[in-house]
Amino acid sequence: MIDKIVSHKSCFGCEACYNACPKNAISFTNDLFGFKVPSVDYSKCINCGHCLTVCPFINKYIGKPNLPYVCSARIKDDLGLFESTSGGIFTAISDYVLVNKGYVCAAIYDDGFFVHHEITNTRNKRDAMRGSKYVQSSIGDCYKNIKNLLENKQKVLFVGTPCQVHGLKLYLSKKYNNLLTADIVCHGVPSPLFFSNFLSFLKNKYGDIKNVKFRSKKYGWKGNNLEIVLMNGRSLCNNKDTKKYTDLFGRGYLMRNCCFECNYSTIFRIGDFSLGDFWGIENVESILNDNKGCSVVFINTQNAKNCFNIIRQNLIVEQRNIPDVLQHNLIKPTKKPNNYGEVQKLLLTKNYWKNH
Repeated sequence: MIDKIVSHKSCFGCEACYNACPKNAISFTNDLFGFKVPSVDYSKCINCGHCLTVCPFINKYIGKPNLPYVCSARIKDDLGLFESTSGGIFTAISDYVLVNKGYVCAAIYDDGFFVHHEITNTRNKRDAMRGSKYVQSSIGDCYKNIKNLLENKQKVLFVGTPCQVHGLKLYLSKKYNNLLTADIVCHGVPSPLFFSNFLSFLKNKYGDIKNVKFRSKKYGWKGNNLEIVLMNGRSLCNNKDTKKYTDLFGRGYLMRNCCFECNYSTIFRIGDFSLGDFWGIENVESILNDNKGCSVVFINTQNAKNCFNIIRQNLIVEQRNIPDVLQHNLIKPTKKPNNYGEVQKLLLTKNYWKNH
Protein backbone atom coordinates (compact mmCIF):
# COMPACT_ATOMS: atom_id res chain seq x y z
CA MET A 1 0.00 0.00 0.00
CA ILE A 2 2.74 2.47 1.00
CA ASP A 3 4.44 2.30 -2.41
CA LYS A 4 1.21 3.40 -4.13
CA ILE A 5 0.77 6.47 -1.92
CA VAL A 6 4.30 7.75 -1.27
CA SER A 7 6.37 8.42 -4.39
CA HIS A 8 10.08 7.71 -4.62
CA LYS A 9 10.75 11.45 -4.67
CA SER A 10 8.79 11.96 -1.44
CA CYS A 11 9.97 8.90 0.53
CA PHE A 12 12.42 9.63 3.37
CA GLY A 13 13.90 6.11 3.33
CA CYS A 14 13.49 5.77 7.11
CA GLU A 15 12.23 2.15 6.86
CA ALA A 16 9.53 2.63 9.52
CA CYS A 17 6.98 0.97 7.24
CA TYR A 18 9.23 -2.06 6.83
CA ASN A 19 9.52 -2.42 10.60
CA ALA A 20 5.78 -1.94 11.14
CA CYS A 21 4.41 -4.42 8.60
CA PRO A 22 2.93 -7.41 10.52
CA LYS A 23 3.16 -9.70 7.48
CA ASN A 24 6.71 -8.81 6.36
CA ALA A 25 5.24 -7.71 3.05
CA ILE A 26 7.47 -4.63 2.73
CA SER A 27 11.08 -4.70 1.67
CA PHE A 28 13.40 -1.86 0.72
CA THR A 29 15.12 -1.80 -2.63
CA ASN A 30 17.34 0.78 -4.29
CA ASP A 31 15.99 3.12 -6.92
CA LEU A 32 18.00 4.15 -9.96
CA PHE A 33 20.10 6.57 -7.91
CA GLY A 34 20.70 4.19 -5.00
CA PHE A 35 18.15 5.61 -2.57
CA LYS A 36 16.22 3.03 -0.55
CA VAL A 37 12.49 2.93 -1.33
CA PRO A 38 9.70 0.56 -0.21
CA SER A 39 8.40 -2.32 -2.30
CA VAL A 40 5.25 -4.22 -1.30
CA ASP A 41 4.60 -7.90 -1.91
CA TYR A 42 0.85 -7.76 -2.43
CA SER A 43 0.50 -11.53 -2.06
CA LYS A 44 1.30 -10.94 1.63
CA CYS A 45 -0.27 -7.48 2.15
CA ILE A 46 -3.55 -7.50 4.14
CA ASN A 47 -4.22 -3.76 3.70
CA CYS A 48 -4.01 -3.18 7.46
CA GLY A 49 -2.65 0.34 6.96
CA HIS A 50 0.13 0.07 9.57
CA CYS A 51 2.64 1.27 6.99
CA LEU A 52 0.67 4.49 6.55
CA THR A 53 0.39 5.25 10.27
CA VAL A 54 4.17 5.17 10.77
CA CYS A 55 5.23 7.09 7.65
CA PRO A 56 6.82 10.48 8.46
CA PHE A 57 5.92 11.81 5.03
CA ILE A 58 2.22 11.10 5.54
CA ASN A 59 2.22 12.05 9.25
CA LYS A 60 4.13 15.27 8.80
CA TYR A 61 6.10 16.66 11.70
CA ILE A 62 4.81 19.91 13.13
CA GLY A 63 7.21 21.25 15.72
CA LYS A 64 5.70 22.42 18.98
CA PRO A 65 6.72 26.03 19.64
CA ASN A 66 8.52 25.33 22.92
CA LEU A 67 11.87 27.07 23.09
CA PRO A 68 14.65 24.66 24.08
CA TYR A 69 17.60 25.24 26.37
CA VAL A 70 20.55 25.86 24.05
CA CYS A 71 24.26 25.74 24.80
CA SER A 72 27.63 25.26 23.21
CA ALA A 73 29.54 22.39 24.73
CA ARG A 74 32.56 20.11 24.53
CA ILE A 75 33.65 16.99 26.37
CA LYS A 76 36.70 17.31 28.61
CA ASP A 77 38.27 14.08 27.33
CA ASP A 78 40.84 15.11 24.68
CA LEU A 79 40.99 11.74 22.91
CA GLY A 80 37.21 11.46 22.70
CA LEU A 81 37.09 15.03 21.40
CA PHE A 82 39.62 14.33 18.66
CA GLU A 83 37.74 11.24 17.48
CA SER A 84 34.45 13.16 17.38
CA THR A 85 33.25 15.39 14.56
CA SER A 86 32.48 18.42 16.71
CA GLY A 87 32.36 18.62 20.51
CA GLY A 88 31.91 14.96 21.43
CA ILE A 89 28.47 15.26 23.03
CA PHE A 90 27.34 11.94 21.52
CA THR A 91 30.14 10.30 23.50
CA ALA A 92 29.03 11.94 26.74
CA ILE A 93 25.35 11.03 26.31
CA SER A 94 26.10 7.47 25.22
CA ASP A 95 28.55 7.03 28.14
CA TYR A 96 25.67 7.86 30.48
CA VAL A 97 23.45 5.27 28.79
CA LEU A 98 26.13 2.56 28.77
CA VAL A 99 27.03 3.14 32.44
CA ASN A 100 23.37 2.57 33.22
CA LYS A 101 23.48 -0.82 31.41
CA GLY A 102 21.62 0.60 28.42
CA TYR A 103 21.97 0.32 24.65
CA VAL A 104 23.06 2.76 21.95
CA CYS A 105 21.70 2.74 18.40
CA ALA A 106 23.53 4.89 15.85
CA ALA A 107 25.14 4.83 12.42
CA ILE A 108 28.25 2.74 11.82
CA TYR A 109 30.31 1.43 8.88
CA ASP A 110 30.49 -2.25 8.05
CA ASP A 111 33.71 -3.73 6.62
CA GLY A 112 32.82 -2.45 3.16
CA PHE A 113 31.93 1.06 4.42
CA PHE A 114 28.20 0.53 3.98
CA VAL A 115 26.51 2.76 6.55
CA HIS A 116 23.83 1.19 8.69
CA HIS A 117 22.33 1.61 12.14
CA GLU A 118 23.32 -0.91 14.76
CA ILE A 119 22.53 -1.47 18.44
CA THR A 120 25.30 -2.01 20.98
CA ASN A 121 25.98 -2.05 24.70
CA THR A 122 29.78 -1.97 24.35
CA ARG A 123 32.13 0.99 24.33
CA ASN A 124 34.27 -0.37 21.50
CA LYS A 125 31.33 -0.56 19.11
CA ARG A 126 30.04 2.80 20.36
CA ASP A 127 33.41 4.36 19.62
CA ALA A 128 33.09 3.18 16.01
CA MET A 129 29.79 5.07 15.83
CA ARG A 130 31.46 8.41 16.51
CA GLY A 131 31.91 10.88 13.71
CA SER A 132 29.80 12.17 10.83
CA LYS A 133 28.95 9.87 7.93
CA TYR A 134 27.81 11.82 4.89
CA VAL A 135 25.69 9.04 3.44
CA GLN A 136 22.21 7.79 4.31
CA SER A 137 22.19 5.01 6.90
CA SER A 138 20.05 1.88 6.59
CA ILE A 139 17.84 1.26 9.65
CA GLY A 140 17.09 -2.41 9.00
CA ASP A 141 15.37 -4.09 11.98
CA CYS A 142 16.54 -1.50 14.53
CA TYR A 143 13.09 -0.06 15.28
CA LYS A 144 11.74 -3.54 16.06
CA ASN A 145 14.73 -4.37 18.23
CA ILE A 146 14.55 -1.05 20.08
CA LYS A 147 10.90 -1.68 20.91
CA ASN A 148 11.78 -5.09 22.34
CA LEU A 149 14.49 -3.54 24.52
CA LEU A 150 12.17 -0.78 25.72
CA GLU A 151 9.41 -3.25 26.55
CA ASN A 152 11.99 -5.19 28.58
CA LYS A 153 12.74 -2.02 30.59
CA GLN A 154 16.16 -1.42 29.02
CA LYS A 155 17.41 2.14 28.52
CA VAL A 156 18.04 3.00 24.86
CA LEU A 157 19.68 5.95 23.11
CA PHE A 158 18.78 6.40 19.44
CA VAL A 159 20.77 8.88 17.33
CA GLY A 160 19.88 9.69 13.74
CA THR A 161 18.55 12.22 11.29
CA PRO A 162 15.32 13.96 12.37
CA CYS A 163 13.23 11.89 9.94
CA GLN A 164 14.73 8.68 11.37
CA VAL A 165 13.90 9.84 14.90
CA HIS A 166 10.37 10.69 13.76
CA GLY A 167 10.03 7.30 12.07
CA LEU A 168 11.03 5.57 15.31
CA LYS A 169 8.56 7.57 17.36
CA LEU A 170 5.72 6.89 14.94
CA TYR A 171 6.60 3.20 14.93
CA LEU A 172 6.63 3.01 18.74
CA SER A 173 3.33 4.96 18.88
CA LYS A 174 3.71 5.72 22.58
CA LYS A 175 6.15 7.44 24.89
CA TYR A 176 8.82 5.42 26.68
CA ASN A 177 10.61 7.09 29.58
CA ASN A 178 13.57 4.73 29.06
CA LEU A 179 14.14 6.04 25.51
CA LEU A 180 16.48 8.95 24.75
CA THR A 181 16.63 10.32 21.22
CA ALA A 182 19.09 12.72 19.63
CA ASP A 183 18.53 14.19 16.19
CA ILE A 184 21.40 15.65 14.24
CA VAL A 185 21.23 19.03 12.53
CA CYS A 186 21.07 17.57 9.04
CA HIS A 187 22.17 19.07 5.71
CA GLY A 188 20.60 16.19 3.75
CA VAL A 189 21.35 12.51 3.13
CA PRO A 190 23.51 11.37 0.17
CA SER A 191 22.90 8.21 -1.81
CA PRO A 192 24.81 5.08 -0.70
CA LEU A 193 25.33 4.29 -4.40
CA PHE A 194 27.10 7.59 -5.05
CA PHE A 195 29.27 7.00 -1.99
CA SER A 196 30.09 3.43 -3.01
CA ASN A 197 31.03 4.51 -6.53
CA PHE A 198 33.22 7.27 -5.11
CA LEU A 199 35.08 4.82 -2.85
CA SER A 200 35.56 2.44 -5.78
CA PHE A 201 37.16 5.28 -7.74
CA LEU A 202 39.55 6.01 -4.86
CA LYS A 203 40.38 2.32 -4.40
CA ASN A 204 41.17 1.89 -8.09
CA LYS A 205 43.41 4.95 -8.06
CA TYR A 206 45.13 4.69 -4.68
CA GLY A 207 44.67 1.15 -3.32
CA ASP A 208 42.63 -0.55 -0.60
CA ILE A 209 40.95 1.64 1.99
CA LYS A 210 41.34 1.09 5.74
CA ASN A 211 39.22 3.93 7.12
CA VAL A 212 36.99 6.81 6.08
CA LYS A 213 36.76 9.91 8.26
CA PHE A 214 34.37 12.67 7.30
CA ARG A 215 35.19 15.96 8.98
CA SER A 216 38.60 14.68 10.07
CA LYS A 217 40.39 16.87 12.60
CA LYS A 218 43.81 16.17 11.13
CA TYR A 219 44.00 19.86 10.21
CA GLY A 220 41.60 21.07 12.89
CA TRP A 221 37.83 21.19 13.32
CA LYS A 222 36.96 23.96 10.89
CA GLY A 223 36.61 22.89 7.30
CA ASN A 224 34.97 19.93 5.60
CA ASN A 225 38.02 17.67 5.60
CA LEU A 226 37.44 14.14 4.30
CA GLU A 227 40.31 11.81 5.23
CA ILE A 228 40.80 8.46 3.51
CA VAL A 229 43.27 6.18 5.30
CA LEU A 230 44.74 3.54 3.01
CA MET A 231 45.85 0.04 3.95
CA ASN A 232 49.45 1.01 3.14
CA GLY A 233 49.30 3.71 5.82
CA ARG A 234 49.00 6.67 3.47
CA SER A 235 46.45 9.31 4.37
CA LEU A 236 44.50 11.31 1.80
CA CYS A 237 43.01 14.30 3.57
CA ASN A 238 41.25 17.08 1.72
CA ASN A 239 43.13 16.43 -1.52
CA LYS A 240 41.76 17.12 -5.01
CA ASP A 241 39.96 13.77 -5.17
CA THR A 242 38.44 13.67 -1.69
CA LYS A 243 37.23 17.23 -2.22
CA LYS A 244 35.09 16.04 -5.14
CA TYR A 245 32.69 14.28 -2.78
CA THR A 246 32.53 16.96 -0.09
CA ASP A 247 32.03 19.68 -2.70
CA LEU A 248 29.06 17.88 -4.25
CA PHE A 249 27.66 17.16 -0.80
CA GLY A 250 27.88 20.79 0.27
CA ARG A 251 26.12 21.93 -2.90
CA GLY A 252 23.28 19.42 -2.52
CA TYR A 253 23.88 17.21 -5.56
CA LEU A 254 24.17 13.90 -3.67
CA MET A 255 20.94 14.12 -1.67
CA ARG A 256 17.47 12.61 -1.69
CA ASN A 257 14.91 14.80 -3.38
CA CYS A 258 12.82 15.07 -0.19
CA CYS A 259 15.69 16.74 1.68
CA PHE A 260 15.04 20.00 -0.17
CA GLU A 261 11.59 20.22 1.43
CA CYS A 262 12.63 19.05 4.91
CA ASN A 263 10.15 20.18 7.54
CA TYR A 264 12.59 19.33 10.36
CA SER A 265 14.72 22.38 9.50
CA THR A 266 13.51 24.36 12.51
CA ILE A 267 14.52 25.16 16.07
CA PHE A 268 11.50 23.19 17.27
CA ARG A 269 13.12 19.78 17.21
CA ILE A 270 11.88 16.18 17.15
CA GLY A 271 14.55 14.62 19.42
CA ASP A 272 15.10 14.89 23.16
CA PHE A 273 18.50 16.29 22.21
CA SER A 274 19.56 17.99 19.00
CA LEU A 275 23.26 17.98 18.15
CA GLY A 276 25.29 19.86 15.57
CA ASP A 277 28.44 21.86 14.96
CA PHE A 278 28.53 25.31 16.51
CA TRP A 279 29.16 27.23 13.33
CA GLY A 280 29.52 30.91 14.07
CA ILE A 281 31.43 30.39 17.30
CA GLU A 282 33.85 33.10 16.16
CA ASN A 283 31.01 35.63 16.46
CA VAL A 284 30.47 35.13 20.21
CA GLU A 285 32.57 35.15 23.35
CA SER A 286 33.77 31.59 23.89
CA ILE A 287 36.74 29.75 25.38
CA LEU A 288 35.99 26.91 22.94
CA ASN A 289 36.92 28.84 19.79
CA ASP A 290 40.23 27.04 19.33
CA ASN A 291 39.60 24.84 16.27
CA LYS A 292 39.37 21.65 18.36
CA GLY A 293 35.61 21.25 17.96
CA CYS A 294 32.49 22.57 19.61
CA SER A 295 28.90 21.33 19.55
CA VAL A 296 25.65 23.21 19.64
CA VAL A 297 23.25 21.30 21.90
CA PHE A 298 19.49 21.71 22.04
CA ILE A 299 17.90 20.27 25.18
CA ASN A 300 14.30 19.88 24.13
CA THR A 301 12.64 17.71 26.79
CA GLN A 302 12.69 16.99 30.49
CA ASN A 303 14.18 13.58 29.71
CA ALA A 304 17.13 15.26 28.00
CA LYS A 305 17.47 17.80 30.81
CA ASN A 306 17.70 15.03 33.40
CA CYS A 307 20.47 13.34 31.42
CA PHE A 308 22.32 16.59 30.75
CA ASN A 309 22.36 17.53 34.42
CA ILE A 310 24.21 14.28 35.13
CA ILE A 311 26.74 14.42 32.27
CA ARG A 312 27.40 18.14 32.65
CA GLN A 313 30.32 17.45 34.99
CA ASN A 314 32.14 15.87 32.03
CA LEU A 315 31.57 18.85 29.76
CA ILE A 316 32.61 22.44 29.26
CA VAL A 317 29.27 24.23 28.79
CA GLU A 318 28.42 27.76 27.70
CA GLN A 319 24.76 28.81 27.69
CA ARG A 320 23.60 30.40 24.45
CA ASN A 321 20.66 32.34 23.10
CA ILE A 322 18.97 30.88 20.04
CA PRO A 323 20.10 33.74 17.73
CA ASP A 324 23.71 32.84 18.65
CA VAL A 325 23.46 29.35 17.19
CA LEU A 326 21.14 29.72 14.21
CA GLN A 327 22.62 28.14 11.13
CA HIS A 328 21.21 27.30 7.73
CA ASN A 329 19.54 23.95 8.43
CA LEU A 330 18.00 25.19 11.67
CA ILE A 331 16.16 27.81 9.63
CA LYS A 332 15.37 26.23 6.26
CA PRO A 333 16.27 23.17 4.18
CA THR A 334 19.21 22.98 1.84
CA LYS A 335 18.39 24.66 -1.47
CA LYS A 336 17.95 22.35 -4.44
CA PRO A 337 20.53 23.07 -7.18
CA ASN A 338 19.09 24.13 -10.52
CA ASN A 339 20.80 21.26 -12.38
CA TYR A 340 20.26 18.66 -9.64
CA GLY A 341 18.66 16.04 -11.91
CA GLU A 342 21.27 16.49 -14.62
CA VAL A 343 24.20 16.03 -12.22
CA GLN A 344 22.61 12.99 -10.56
CA LYS A 345 22.33 11.32 -13.97
CA LEU A 346 25.98 12.12 -14.66
CA LEU A 347 26.91 10.56 -11.32
CA LEU A 348 25.61 7.23 -12.66
CA THR A 349 28.09 7.21 -15.54
CA LYS A 350 31.01 4.83 -15.22
CA ASN A 351 33.87 7.32 -15.14
CA TYR A 352 32.22 10.32 -13.49
CA TRP A 353 34.60 10.53 -10.51
CA LYS A 354 37.64 10.00 -12.74
CA ASN A 355 36.68 12.66 -15.26
CA HIS A 356 35.38 15.43 -12.99
